[in-house]
Amino acid sequence: MLAALAALSLAQAVSEAAPQAPAAVPLPDNEPCAYPGAARKASVTGVVPYVARVTPQGTTDSVEILTVPLPDLGFEDAVRACVSEWRFEAAPAGETGLRSFEGRVRFALMPDGEAAVRKLLSDLATVWNAGEKSALEELEAGQPFLGKQMGAVQGARECRMELEPASGYLRFLALDLAEVRQSFACLAPRANASVPARVTLELMVAKGSGGWRFVDVDEADKVWFNTLRAGRGVPEPRLLKRVPPVYPDVAREAKVQGVVILDCLVSPEGRVTAVRVLRGIPLMDEAAVNAVRHWEFAPTLVDGKPAAVVVTVQVSFRLP
Repeated sequence: MLAALAALSLAQAVSEAAPQAPAAVPLPDNEPCAYPGAARKASVTGVVPYVARVTPQGTTDSVEILTVPLPDLGFEDAVRACVSEWRFEAAPAGETGLRSFEGRVRFALMPDGEAAVRKLLSDLATVWNAGEKSALEELEAGQPFLGKQMGAVQGARECRMELEPASGYLRFLALDLAEVRQSFACLAPRANASVPARVTLELMVAKGSGGWRFVDVDEADKVWFNTLRAGRGVPEPRLLKRVPPVYPDVAREAKVQGVVILDCLVSPEGRVTAVRVLRGIPLMDEAAVNAVRHWEFAPTLVDGKPAAVVVTVQVSFRLP
């Protein structure tokens, strides 16, 4: 699925002012922050809030990163590098101390889709606070699950939730599927020491005919969603050992032939740890899966380190 992300528009990194008016004002021609390569490969988007300390001459003295969407994806270095080069309006004559600018950089791959998902999250807080069960079910696709899932989060039942737009992240697994981690401020209707300061939800969202909706994804499927897919900057693993399939007798007698297309989950060591059929032939699927389980690949290096990847393969069945 991640290969489909090649069709995305150019990633955007947009600097935003924090809600409070800053004491220092950045000049309008400052260069935008570059999207970190590791974050782009992982298709992760989100907001990086920061505080810049500014000299009286308008140069940046230091940059403090407050939070990042996910660690180890280069967000912190990207914001610190670009904001350190920014220029700000000079201080009024006679002012000699450092000033502050509180801002945030939003890194976006799919601005329209992300705006729709953020609205969906805002709607979730609204209907949860109102206790509208029917409205809650309208935000999800398929069988109702959202109320049960949210109710299981410690403290959520006692919270009046308020979206915290500068926290969390979106990870696009395909053009129409994303993993969301989102924090909500927990505002209790009355003083209650057991209510947490915030509630963090981990959800999946998908786009269908009715727009973006929450979807229920089991843990087994999350393994596939959360693993890098070969392509779009992730190398194709090199096949070292191919085991041919055993032609099923029933398929041979029925003179059935064709190609089975499968996804393989390849471990950092190059072993096939899971297989699923994308396009199959009923009489041959099991034989194809059994063969591919014994294939071996060279370790796939991502940023110089062995990584698990998903790769699509084909198994052909041809009669002589």
